[in-house]
Amino acid sequence: MRAVRAALLAVVLLSIPGAFIPGNVIGQLVLILAVGTLGTPFAVAIVLYLLNTNVAPQPNSLGLNLGGGALLLVTGVLAANFVREQVAAGIRLLSEFVLIFGAGIALATLVLTGKYVREEVTTVWIISRPLGCLAGLATRGRW
Repeated sequence: MRAVRAALLAVVLLSIPGAFIPGNVIGQLVLILAVGTLGTPFAVAIVLYLLNTNVAPQPNSLGLNLGGGALLLVTGVLAANFVREQVAAGIRLLSEFVLIFGAGIALATLVLTGKYVREEVTTVWIISRPLGCLAGLATRGRW
């Protein structure tokens, strides 16, 4: 419970400078909603990652993975489209923040995807095809 309260206090303290950002309130609201748009693909990636690791009590179905992948693709395209529109309209203070935030979220999503591939996909491939894997490494001179 203390950790939740500390996290809530940290978010509140980090939000205080937002009250002093000059500009139109509606424009700022649109940009804050955009931050949520940029964070959605990362949230979907986290859920898919957790459902496909040993954290989940049962393995994820192919249909659920395909649906999650489609959702990740759609939300990623929408987020990228928003960032493209912000850059095309010109970089201002708030749009610069959104651009930096979007790049950070994209990097975090790529790191999470790489971690999943390294931990789960590569391990399954090597275990299920140990001789083929070793033969492939030997023929490529990477033994």
